[in-house]
Amino acid sequence: MDKQIDQQTALPQTSRALKRNAATSSVIAALGRDKLRATDEQAHAVAAFNASGSLKIIAGAGTGKTSTLKLIGESTSRRGLYIAFNTAMADDAKRRMPPNVSASTAHSLAFRHVDPGFRTKIGSRLPAGMAAEAGGIRSMIDLPGKNKDGDRLVISQATAGYFMLDWVRRHCMSAEAEISKDNAPAGRMLAIMGIEREAATPQDWSAAREIAGTLLPATHRLWERMRNPRDAFPAQHDTYLKVWALSNPKIAADFILFDEAQDANALMLQIVGNQPAQKVYVGDPNQQIYAWRDAVNAMQSIQTDHEARLTESFRFGPEIAEFANHALALCGSDLRLTGKAPAGRDFSHGGKPRVATLCRTNASVVRELMLTPDLSRAHVAGGVSQIVGLLNGMRELRDNDRTGNPELCHFKGWQELVMHAASEADDLAALFKLTEDGDRIEPLAAMLEKTARVAKPDSHVISTAHKCKGLEWADVRLAGDFRTPGHKRWSVEEANLLYVAGTRGMRSLSLDGVLADGLGLGGKSSYREAEAAPQAVEREQKREPSRPRRSEEVGVGF
Repeated sequence: MDKQIDQQTALPQTSRALKRNAATSSVIAALGRDKLRATDEQAHAVAAFNASGSLKIIAGAGTGKTSTLKLIGESTSRRGLYIAFNTAMADDAKRRMPPNVSASTAHSLAFRHVDPGFRTKIGSRLPAGMAAEAGGIRSMIDLPGKNKDGDRLVISQATAGYFMLDWVRRHCMSAEAEISKDNAPAGRMLAIMGIEREAATPQDWSAAREIAGTLLPATHRLWERMRNPRDAFPAQHDTYLKVWALSNPKIAADFILFDEAQDANALMLQIVGNQPAQKVYVGDPNQQIYAWRDAVNAMQSIQTDHEARLTESFRFGPEIAEFANHALALCGSDLRLTGKAPAGRDFSHGGKPRVATLCRTNASVVRELMLTPDLSRAHVAGGVSQIVGLLNGMRELRDNDRTGNPELCHFKGWQELVMHAASEADDLAALFKLTEDGDRIEPLAAMLEKTARVAKPDSHVISTAHKCKGLEWADVRLAGDFRTPGHKRWSVEEANLLYVAGTRGMRSLSLDGVLADGLGLGGKSSYREAEAAPQAVEREQKREPSRPRRSEEVGVGF
């Protein structure tokens, strides 16, 4: 039966080649095609869901996945649960999903079911020194092994504490029942050893895990205090999620809609995978940009009974789709998008910013701000606290030869940071160089503090690509710091980052000239969608004069 359904509803790669089959046609009829304007691809996804069994929906950028999930929920009277990646997505889904589908983040689900003692543990500060002391570390400690210069590895109590907290965080995201050396934060230990992560050899990684193993007993003690609801010692949100997962929970739902599955961690895949409910995994494998944060690309690893694709993007038209497909080819993907957004959309209302510059690194964000004439109109997506924190950490190293910043505390003093910046080409070194050997730390921090806290319609948004995911603007520019295939550290994740950034624009996309050349775009560095004829614009304004349309709503008209 499953194979028969799959053959009936199998889709070629592009929507132009779709052939409506009996299963899809019946779903379209049930949905009321004239009312909802469901696309063939959306109807196919609903048909695959109603064929029972697990389903994977590969949804390209702007292809209306939330609308498709709403259609799935409306196609049945069974109880559904939509698991969102963050609170904003959960709140949006609560407004849009039918009554039989509830929406929640995984943390919210867990918090409702764990011991009430966690309510008083969450929210309290957990400084690195306090974490180290909980593990029995009360002073500087010697680690076995040497750094890259052959010197002894001596770390402060704070450095040990940050390392242990990171280890606990990784454990909480893993599917493992116990903390082990296998999920130690070896990348952080490489930094302590003075070895750049991207330049590390397999032997370096192995040595880092072995050295980390000496902190395993202390990390165990820290975890036991954090996970105990009767202990007033502070805990973090991932703590109670892990505790809930270890209880082998059963979710009261007949089907689960698991969104952004490409960014799921191993723990969430385990929780969802253990449920008897029908499972729908939704996401875009080419938007996986959080591997460095222990995300697992479920859209590539999970095997399901059925698969559907959404390739018609209602965020942009054919021009930006051209760039998107170039980026997808660099990702090694066979997915290709068709730009279906209507020409001549009006972006002048809605109360949101219309212009954004997207960067690969924080250093590039700072560089763009340095070139911005009116900082009061500049808004940094996600805020400036992380960058300001790094600058303050550099100032502390410069003035005191030590800092509590978790990204800098492994440096033994200012000169070690100076030497790192001179010999390495990582993001930290790039940010340091903007400070002109420390002389401009305070002015740069002050500049960042002058940026707008809240984005306004006339704001110019500046963001890293990692923080722009799920957002969209009328006009987008890509800065020149993105890596291209000729870079010695080019990878699929770098291609994914370009794809994510390049698909945030709705009307236009422009690229720094060096970036365009590196991507082999044949001299093309600007993509702008066609303007609609005046009559078409007038009809559009008469049809919907006051409400800005979400890109997803073009595909399914509700």
